[in-house]
Amino acid sequence: MSALRFCDVAMLYCPRGGGIRTYCEQKLDWFSRQRRHAYTLIVPGARTRLRWVESSVSIVEIRGVPLDRDPDGYRVFADIPALWNAVRRSAPDLLEAGDPWISGPLSLLMRRRGHVRRVASFCHSDPRLGPGRLQSSYDATLAASRWVADRLTAAGVARVRVTPFGVDPALFEIGAARVPHDGPLRLLYAGRLDRDKEVRLLLEALPALLDTTDAAITVAGRGALEAPFKAVAHPRFAFAGYVADRARMLDLYRTHDVLVSTCGRETFGLSVLEAAAAGLVIVGPDGGGAGEMLRSIPAPFVFRRGDSASLLAAVREALASDRRQACDESRRMAAGYGTWSDAIGRLVATCEQIVDGAS
Repeated sequence: MSALRFCDVAMLYCPRGGGIRTYCEQKLDWFSRQRRHAYTLIVPGARTRLRWVESSVSIVEIRGVPLDRDPDGYRVFADIPALWNAVRRSAPDLLEAGDPWISGPLSLLMRRRGHVRRVASFCHSDPRLGPGRLQSSYDATLAASRWVADRLTAAGVARVRVTPFGVDPALFEIGAARVPHDGPLRLLYAGRLDRDKEVRLLLEALPALLDTTDAAITVAGRGALEAPFKAVAHPRFAFAGYVADRARMLDLYRTHDVLVSTCGRETFGLSVLEAAAAGLVIVGPDGGGAGEMLRSIPAPFVFRRGDSASLLAAVREALASDRRQACDESRRMAAGYGTWSDAIGRLVATCEQIVDGAS
């Protein structure tokens, strides 16, 4: 395969984002460590500007309108002519559209006019939220989990490719060094605190967890439901807020024993994979990408999606489990996904096939 030019238009990226931010930053890192392909990442920002990461790797920020008062929060592209010109200058062999509302239609129009060779769409949200007819117009649709791929296929979308994520190698090191300890266990929730993450289930279960167990509970994240979590006053509860520092996030995984994941519609469930690599026991829903991962564990601690009583029962079961065995099962599951370097390498190989027109 000859050298190719890749371009991502990632409107769902923001400096304080979660899985999509990690995905984009890991792609930047992967492309920066090779000398074969060129890569351009286009994201919304406060103003339009170009930044070079390496001689063949660049980030283009396009002026966007903020969706809230957070200057580092999510934005919608506002300068469409600048976005159009940025893509044209990158002259990509493959353009990856990261949302179905702006970058999707724009990329298809640019393909029609001959400015790009191939167009792929990465489905970062529940497939029900995107325009189905448009989805079938891409040369390929990328999905991080089989759960998303199956939903897309069932909706009539053709040319779906499964490209799972990976994890930071440091998490496998934490998992390998983990030794189950005596004393109260430490539970962790790490993710957005918004309704679409179904985090209200944890909020509803918190009083019973704090009253009937001796577990310590930490919630890390930001979102519309921050206030009720901040208001919890209990000696065994800690609200960590948004954790921007990667070293601090690794330390949270290192110092906790159980991860609670609440959303049954996750397109992948990156926090589940990260925690599993670090050797945490996982409590998660029976649906979505998180549920898909947990089904590969021999004795998973799963609850019925949307059921706070079921979540509470699953947490109690996890607290009473053989933690050494559960930790080993988590780590084995995560090992099957590998590191981010493995995952992006697989993704790029898939994209090379798409450019070649392979089905």
